[in-house]
Amino acid sequence: MKFEWKVVIFAVVCSLAFMFTYGCSLGQKTIYAYQVGIYKEASNKDEKLAELKEMGIEGYTYTKNDQYYVLSMISEKKEDIEKHATQV
Repeated sequence: MKFEWKVVIFAVVCSLAFMFTYGCSLGQKTIYAYQVGIYKEASNKDEKLAELKEMGIEGYTYTKNDQYYVLSMISEKKEDIEKHATQV
């Protein structure tokens, strides 16, 4: 195979890889969350979720490393989280 064809094929492969990488990053979004607590005991997590519910806020929870993380808001907009922080 001629050297010129190798260069052309290499350029096409590199440009396809670049377009794939760039295209994948366009679909990514930043998600913001407001965390109100980390608990080791499930009962403490449940108490915090009940407290949030009394305030009219639906809480969210997830478990990581045997701890319960409680969130009071998840949003794509940082401004919404900042406003929420002043209310909680």
